[in-house]
Amino acid sequence: GVVDQISIEDAHRHNPDRLFPLFERSTLIVGFVRIASSRLEGVDEIRRRMEQVLTLMPPERVMAAPDCGLGFLGRDLAMTKLTNLTAAAASV
Repeated sequence: GVVDQISIEDAHRHNPDRLFPLFERSTLIVGFVRIASSRLEGVDEIRRRMEQVLTLMPPERVMAAPDCGLGFLGRDLAMTKLTNLTAAAASV
């Protein structure tokens, strides 16, 4: 079988550029916000990383996500992180 989607954490430590082309036939679910940090990433910060990733992968094969589940964060912080993630994705 073929793996159609692969989830990678990228927010807490950006992956090397050479990693992305290795998944030429898969959709990458890329973590653009940290889950183990109470620091709130701004829309511009998230957008910049998305734009970098999109120079390495076509947009139809990239899905924006948090690094992992947001269960360790408070509800308000988790919702704000997701709101910023959504706003950044909509602006790319």
